[in-house]
Amino acid sequence: MANGKVFVSSAITVGGGIIYALDAATGATLWSFQTVVDKVGQQLKATAGGAWDAMLIGPDNSVYAGIGNPYLSLQEAQATPSRDLYTDSIVKLNQTTGQLEWYYQAFPDDFHDWDLQISPIYTTTATGRPVVLAAGKGGFVFAFDAVSGQLLWKTSVGIHNGHDDDDQLALNGTLHLQAPYTLEPGEVGGVETNMAAADGVVYVPVDDLPETFAAATARVGTSNFFQGKGEMVAIDIATGEPLWATQLPQLPLGGATVSNDLVFTVTFTGEVVALSRQDGSVVWKAQLVKTLALGMITFGGAADDQNAYFGLRTGGVAAVKMDTGEQKWFTPIAPTPGPGPKGETSAITAIPGAIFSGGWDGMLRAFSTEDGHLLWQYNMIRDYDTVNHVPAKGGSMAAPGPTVAGGMVFVGSGYVFTSGTPGNALLVFAAQ
Repeated sequence: MANGKVFVSSAITVGGGIIYALDAATGATLWSFQTVVDKVGQQLKATAGGAWDAMLIGPDNSVYAGIGNPYLSLQEAQATPSRDLYTDSIVKLNQTTGQLEWYYQAFPDDFHDWDLQISPIYTTTATGRPVVLAAGKGGFVFAFDAVSGQLLWKTSVGIHNGHDDDDQLALNGTLHLQAPYTLEPGEVGGVETNMAAADGVVYVPVDDLPETFAAATARVGTSNFFQGKGEMVAIDIATGEPLWATQLPQLPLGGATVSNDLVFTVTFTGEVVALSRQDGSVVWKAQLVKTLALGMITFGGAADDQNAYFGLRTGGVAAVKMDTGEQKWFTPIAPTPGPGPKGETSAITAIPGAIFSGGWDGMLRAFSTEDGHLLWQYNMIRDYDTVNHVPAKGGSMAAPGPTVAGGMVFVGSGYVFTSGTPGNALLVFAAQ
């Protein structure tokens, strides 16, 4: 939210997503931007090409978004080669008009599911040059001049096994690739969740997980998540040179968060790992679940200057002291009645005195940061009369957490992957 506008995007719309600028007070649509404009791309039958993560609000009356992939198979990419703009791209739009100012496409004609999906980061170099950082599942971190969109550097992270140019070769009609084949980074690889930047350094959570495609018609391959590894990589923002890399025993799907002299992440099995920002050494680890298992903490937590906060797939939220990793409090959440998925799955949002957690069960909850007691909750799974007169339902929450600005809480409701409850509602809450 900025300048009285809320920026939001549909992520899984057939033929591409749509970025909206809404009036924060009324919800009225001020402008919209189609994230897939290629004539071939707009014929995509799969739900693809949207902006998955939170958008970046620039200080220069701009908004930046990372766009997802076109969800193609090898066969489709070769049969109808197209850039599928603006899939796998970062786009810069004018906040006032929605006009495109510049874009950069990382992977044209992508059939590897290499979204450029995470939230871009706006920062400056030591010399004061404004820079925008982007990354995604293709396993590269990019730095751009914020004004012109000029690529300043491109740095590879994680394991790559020789397929980095497949998309361009398919577009050119010169790709010679036969199924079955193994791809790394795979669909759940590269930079899957958000980076963090501070003091001229960007911290990148990297997932190393190969994926095998059995047939040329397959849009999705198979991966063994038990074999997933990861690393945290620190990169100099001015030069793109890696400063250090620390290996992790599982996928760091919890993203990167900086607090004081630490950068922390969460592995897919539910372990919080705090690293020294100076050299990447492990300062402490904290296990927030009784038994480490896949999918315990997926999209990450939030932090203030004292504590880090996490939602658990097993049901509950926890606070960990930033300096020691000691658990400060844990609040269990009883499963909601009835069938359907359970657990806290979206990233946590923190403000002074409260945190917000979105659940797989469709419940939005607010907790006290002091002792974890429940402040309020709201069940989103219901029908809504909307201000734009489009029928809407609430659903599961995952990926980005709620946005808090201007005394209001903005929440997208509806997440379908891995058995979530679908929905298409943007809800706004205000203090009473």
